[in-house]
Amino acid sequence: MGGPRGMEQNTQGKKEEIDKEFIENLLESYSERLVKAHEEIERLKNENAILKERIAILVSKKQS
Repeated sequence: MGGPRGMEQNTQGKKEEIDKEFIENLLESYSERLVKAHEEIERLKNENAILKERIAILVSKKQS
């Protein structure tokens, strides 16, 4: 009925569906990694601010 051409189109359709799913999963994975990286940046900024405050305190103590 459909012959080889119908099967070929069906296979192509499945491949496109798999490719689409793969890309969606990849995007989701990258989005999650981006969120985690952003959280880590914020944590490091906070840690950096605390260390700068401690250094300022130590420097001021040393100078007095």
